[in-house]
Amino acid sequence: MEPAELDKLAEEAHGAEALMATLRAFDMRGARPKSFAELATLLRDHFVAAAHRRAQSLSVAAAAAAAAGADGTAAPVGSFHPAATHAPLSPDDSTALVAYISSEQCQLFAVPDASGDLVVEPAALDALFAAGGCEIGAVIATLHKMDACGRRFARFDDLIPALAEARETGCHCGPEAQQRLLDYLGGESCRLFAEPAGGAPAELEVSLDALDALVAAAAGVDGALAALQSLEAQGKQVSRFDELVPLVKQHVAAQQQQAAQQPQQSGAPVGAAPAAAAAADAEAPAQ
Repeated sequence: MEPAELDKLAEEAHGAEALMATLRAFDMRGARPKSFAELATLLRDHFVAAAHRRAQSLSVAAAAAAAAGADGTAAPVGSFHPAATHAPLSPDDSTALVAYISSEQCQLFAVPDASGDLVVEPAALDALFAAGGCEIGAVIATLHKMDACGRRFARFDDLIPALAEARETGCHCGPEAQQRLLDYLGGESCRLFAEPAGGAPAELEVSLDALDALVAAAAGVDGALAALQSLEAQGKQVSRFDELVPLVKQHVAAQQQQAAQQPQQSGAPVGAAPAAAAAADAEAPAQ
């Protein structure tokens, strides 16, 4: 296996992350190639079929748009109509998509008020596939990014327009999370950004990738805002937005480590202080 061959496959998949998602999809549906060459052939056949489905989808969408123009009916801006962008979902891709959505690693439907099992109609699965671009690797990669950003849905039908919007805008954390973060960071009371010496404050530049990374670092917008507020309380300052991402990651990691240590410290019988904690308190310097 040559690195150049991997780079070529990633290019054909429209990105390394999409390639990894396609490989996960292959694994979920039980594909077991005997060699890298056989795997590469399977991948390329898959990419060709996906391109064909996308072309079919575009043709159907163009025909629907022409029909809408003929009778004077226009679709609302930003709306998503599965019927106008339908592309056939193959049995293998359907199996991979269902396997991902129902796997433990997918938390898109892990909401407190959700009751009962998730019911997905075949037509809704087709619509989700179309909303994600009619390529299983890209669909799963986008769903994975939305999941990492803490997006949660009570109904499967709510996921379809959200996936279409994420694919169209490139923002996986969602418009509400994006607005909440920008309102906080752009507010007059926010002191996270150091002012340039001898000059007016620079305009805040925020990329969608950095915004998603910030939200994903804290597993959701609520955690991200809490981490930013804590960093601000500590007097932390940065000069660029993307410098906040590693700070939030460090803050979250420190919190997780502290939470992991608490059960160990509280393992003594009720009413008895743990010896290690008492010793640590005795040796700690006065603040």
